[in-house]
Amino acid sequence: MVSRSILFVIYMMTQYFCISQIEVFEKNNRVGLKSEGEEIIPPIYDKLGWSKNEFSLLGELTGYYFHNGWGLVNIKNKPISDPIYYSVEPFDSSHIIVSVKGRFSNRLFYGLIDQYGEMVISSSYFQIEIEGAGYKVASYENGSVRFGYIDDQYNLKKKPLYREVIQVTNQILALQLENYNWQLVTINEDTRSSEIDHFDVVEDGIIVRKNGKYGVLDKIDLSEIQPLEFKSINPNQPVEVEYFPEWHIMSKNLDSTASVFADSVDFRGGVTVTYCNGAQELILNNGSSFTNSQVELKMGHENFMLLKDLGSEKWKLSKYDGTVIVQNQDSIFHDGMYFFTQENERWNVYNRFGRKLTLKGYDELRPSKNGYIPARRDKYWGMLDFQGQPILGIKFDEIGKIGDRLTLVKYIGDWGALDYFGSWKIRPQFDSLLYTKEILIGEHQGIWTILNRSGRQLFTSTSELIYHEDYIELIHADTLHGLVSLNGNSIANPRHEEVGKIRNLFFTKTGGRLEILDESGELLINKNHGITSFEEGGNDHFKIQKDGKFGFIDSNGQIKIANRYDSVKIFNNEMAAFYLRGGWGYINEIEEIVVQPNLTYASNFDQGFSIGQINGFFGVLDKKGNWKISPKYKQISHIPKRGYVLLSQDNLYGLADSEGQVILTPQFQNVEEVSGGLLVINWKGKFGIMDDQGHRRVPFDYVSIEQKGDYLLLKKLPDY
Repeated sequence: MVSRSILFVIYMMTQYFCISQIEVFEKNNRVGLKSEGEEIIPPIYDKLGWSKNEFSLLGELTGYYFHNGWGLVNIKNKPISDPIYYSVEPFDSSHIIVSVKGRFSNRLFYGLIDQYGEMVISSSYFQIEIEGAGYKVASYENGSVRFGYIDDQYNLKKKPLYREVIQVTNQILALQLENYNWQLVTINEDTRSSEIDHFDVVEDGIIVRKNGKYGVLDKIDLSEIQPLEFKSINPNQPVEVEYFPEWHIMSKNLDSTASVFADSVDFRGGVTVTYCNGAQELILNNGSSFTNSQVELKMGHENFMLLKDLGSEKWKLSKYDGTVIVQNQDSIFHDGMYFFTQENERWNVYNRFGRKLTLKGYDELRPSKNGYIPARRDKYWGMLDFQGQPILGIKFDEIGKIGDRLTLVKYIGDWGALDYFGSWKIRPQFDSLLYTKEILIGEHQGIWTILNRSGRQLFTSTSELIYHEDYIELIHADTLHGLVSLNGNSIANPRHEEVGKIRNLFFTKTGGRLEILDESGELLINKNHGITSFEEGGNDHFKIQKDGKFGFIDSNGQIKIANRYDSVKIFNNEMAAFYLRGGWGYINEIEEIVVQPNLTYASNFDQGFSIGQINGFFGVLDKKGNWKISPKYKQISHIPKRGYVLLSQDNLYGLADSEGQVILTPQFQNVEEVSGGLLVINWKGKFGIMDDQGHRRVPFDYVSIEQKGDYLLLKKLPDY
């Protein structure tokens, strides 16, 4: 369809010869027209031509300016319209665009009149343009321009309510909605498409895209030629379509929960998120779906969705059924119990039922602990309870750790501890205060104090106190270390190079040698024994090193196995691996050698078996030293409580059960455990699922299988 604007330019060029024979002349400050020197319009007008001071003819018409207004006159000096317009200009080969001023403003409103002076489009529009076979008209309100459409018979088909209007075919209009989506309609409004993101007119129809999926509509009546379900559509002859991969979503017990077509799938809370060509669709746990290309899901939790509008950067909290709890927020976060919303630099709290708890906003909120929320207003802190009410008053310099019985607070410059009734258990007196599950550690002007949760002092020192999970370390002058028990008993003065605790035994190191003490501080092994290392040894054993050799002691400090080995591993299942003279073997708890040190690799025992390597090959040993799985494999990995994955010399995988019986000979390209005894198997490039007994649970129909959270995602490519 040739543009009417181009036709108008061609038409105006053809008028040039005629215009060149006509000229404007002036007499007595008035103007008229002459043709070949003969007067055809007497000099009675202020101006002749168009309101932009250019003279031309539209057919036999031109504009005239008289008594502060513009009108139309023909070359026979017959007025076609009165001088009632603010401007007149040629629009196309048969129309003139005119404007009038608004009654209560200086804004101009435009309309169209034909060559007979008839008003065909009223002077009520902010803008008029040629659009296809008709006209695009615009309104202007509150700083926004909106468009409508008038057909070639001057019928208003679409009021100016849209961001954009395009005539895409002789029968179809495209309307851009407030949310920037498009909608296709027939000009006579017989048919209307659903909202779409994009469209392209091709020879065989209109290719449309919605939420990353493509389809094809008819160019005449918008009937569906191809449904909105394809990854791409090539408009070649014939039309070629590309399908999305199919994803089967299964629970860990292999119950099928859903099947979707998408590029990829993810999970957030109770929401399944699919991505198609980058567009996001949310599938809720009730089976309903939510799509909006302008919104991104940030979190799904129980019955709530946390959404961010990508255009405005604003946040919204809504329920899965679409009920909006709060919207247009600058920020929202969830701490597992409450939702915190920020608007205009003020924070408020909503509970997990969607009820607003705070009446007045706060300057800062922190994640709750034990149901209590630290809150700041101006420069002072307090705590809110589960109803959003302050419980300690908003009067503290700072709120520290919130425990199950106490809360640390800084008040008038010092730290103390309050119970939830507001009573001081530890009055503000410390420069710093640490709250652990058993004790508190305070410091004031270099004096360190251990207190119980009732506030009673247990221990005081000028040495720095460092809390560890089951003891307290003293540090003096940055280099000397000591020990204190959690009940405040001094175990070792700060004069050692290193201190620590393994299970129920303390140790100190001085001059490279160790002393070992029990929990009461009684010395079990002094440094004269020459022990240089002390480590976890499994069961009732601890590994020690003396004179470069390794052995074991028990929890009473008694030697159980003398230091005669080059290296040892921990005891498990009453067995420990040892390294001697260049090889690994196994001993039991009474130091019987069960396997001679002829192995190049020895794992810890687990469930009565271990993995060993001999002569470059791996096998599985029992507690008697017998090979339950012959050493002939390139690699063996243990699946705890399930069995073993075997890798053959030609890089194929098989499976043995927890008793070492081979149940699947190596024939697979990969075997990977997912959960609950289920194994993802790659067999000749196709993936399926088997259990740890070798039974097929899911056929080998997939190109990939992966575990995400509590679900398995099985990807299947389309068959073309």
